[in-house]
Amino acid sequence: MGRPSLATVHAFALAALVVIAPACRRHRAVSLVHDDVYGTLGGKEPTLPELGDDVRFVRARLADGLASPPARATASPGRRVFVGFYVGARRAFATGLGPTLGASLAAAADDARPRLAGWDLRDVRVTLEIAIGRTADPGSPVPPEELGAEGFLVARDPQHVGWVTPTELLSLGLLVGDEKPILDDKRIQKELALRLGAPCPTVDAGTACKRTRFRTLSVVEASPLGPLRKLARGRFARPAELSSEELRRRIGLAADHLAGLVDEHGRYAYLYDPVHDREVDDDYSVIRHAGATHSLFEGYEELKNPAVLAAGLRALDWLDRHLTADQDRLLLADEDNAYGAIGGTGLALVAFAKHAAVTRDSKYLPRLQAMGRFLVKQLGPDGHFLPYQAPTGPKLELHEVLYYPGEAMLGLMRLYALDPRKEWLEAVERAAAYRLATPYTPKSDAWRDYWYALTLAELHRTTKDARWSSRAAFIATGIMGDQDDDEEDLAGSASFTMMPGASGLSTALEALTTEIALARFAGVDDAVMMVHARRAATLIAAEQHDAEGSFSFPNPKKALGGIRGDPWSHVVRIDLAQHAMMAFLCLLRVQRDPAFGKVGAPSPLLVTPLPAP
Repeated sequence: MGRPSLATVHAFALAALVVIAPACRRHRAVSLVHDDVYGTLGGKEPTLPELGDDVRFVRARLADGLASPPARATASPGRRVFVGFYVGARRAFATGLGPTLGASLAAAADDARPRLAGWDLRDVRVTLEIAIGRTADPGSPVPPEELGAEGFLVARDPQHVGWVTPTELLSLGLLVGDEKPILDDKRIQKELALRLGAPCPTVDAGTACKRTRFRTLSVVEASPLGPLRKLARGRFARPAELSSEELRRRIGLAADHLAGLVDEHGRYAYLYDPVHDREVDDDYSVIRHAGATHSLFEGYEELKNPAVLAAGLRALDWLDRHLTADQDRLLLADEDNAYGAIGGTGLALVAFAKHAAVTRDSKYLPRLQAMGRFLVKQLGPDGHFLPYQAPTGPKLELHEVLYYPGEAMLGLMRLYALDPRKEWLEAVERAAAYRLATPYTPKSDAWRDYWYALTLAELHRTTKDARWSSRAAFIATGIMGDQDDDEEDLAGSASFTMMPGASGLSTALEALTTEIALARFAGVDDAVMMVHARRAATLIAAEQHDAEGSFSFPNPKKALGGIRGDPWSHVVRIDLAQHAMMAFLCLLRVQRDPAFGKVGAPSPLLVTPLPAP
């Protein structure tokens, strides 16, 4: 059988929603229904081991309908509990309320049991959320900084209660927005209405169907029948630290994820939404294609996975077919408007150069040289790069892009390592000097010019010119300052809006770890930088989809290893995995080998010139 359509999956999921209204609550006044969320919250909150007992009881009760709650839960005052069941595209939810916590758990299990008939519970992941408080909801938009910490509950009467838990806001993709999280009101109202099970009356609106926000203590099984992990805003906490073994595992996850997105023609599935298991038709970026392909060859160098190499070769072949000829030059032009950005050609050069360094195959060397000639053509006598070339050939001076010059310089440096001609190095030095003398707007861009930082490290190794190491140290200091600000924000708030985005953090970490290697080369202490780098890596790791955190996805294998673009979203894009993989890889190199970086030019990873093809 083929995969069911999204509409079929969604219909099944909605049909599985259940509402429990215990008989002992049926005659309560409508105005008091919302008190069920918090009106019986006496006693201490359960511990993680106790919650494990509660989940095991729910499973046992589902199996026979006779199991008794743990004695501790039977002795605890009643709480409203919310239970979720996930296995691929199948999901079901239940809620229960009783005079004791044990009775609430039993009520949820009893109501869910007939709806789970035919499910193999050995494959199911169980979530348990126990109400611990509520907040009045005036109906106005929830401030972004509060979104995710609370779920929503509505009630028509004691028999009809609808809810969405804090975990479900993320697992069902109910948070949207690019800059800040926004509640998808239409979808959440639809979910609440479906679970309510009956239309709200048009009269007495002051007491019926009003919305309440509630907080929960939330956990999920790490694997079917496995130990529990706590959830906050539907997510796991960042890991305390990342061993070298764990870094290597996460590099493998990201590399496998990217490799799995490369089709037979070498094109990536550019944007993927794992909540709805769909690839999103977005504006395809050839620049990001080049960067992702470079990272596949980097990942292969570390892991020696033939599937990663094969995917990289397909993606490189696609890149090769999309290079545009301009006399004796080659450039990577945008698919939409055919404009050639120096950043795209620079990253294409980086990708081709890494392929040559890893495989020692010189067949593309003439193409590398042709791309180098294009970048030199775009470079003025003063060291300023014209950022674009129009499709008809003349230079087009459009808006400057912060990262383009650094990407172009790094491409030329990687070309110089394989083809040590003075013209490539002279061009990089000229461009780097111009960058050194040019003020940034805003000033913070001076230490966020991450590709330039990578170039500076390789320039210093080649020339021993202190100008380059001095600016590299300045950038490293700025990166650590930004990291300190991030940590201060996180300590002061658990808000999604306070979490740093994975993309910027990953590129910053790649630059910082490159400067750690440079500091070792220059005989400078790297201890403070290592502390910051290790801490930043744990934040990136928290954004990576792994087997445990993908419990709510209909196709978890496809999301595995991807990096979410926003802390409140599951959506992944190829460059997010690329940057995270490179950040983990660069940290791994300096973490597992204290001598890494002390020798080698122009890079700590020695690259010898290519023979003529």
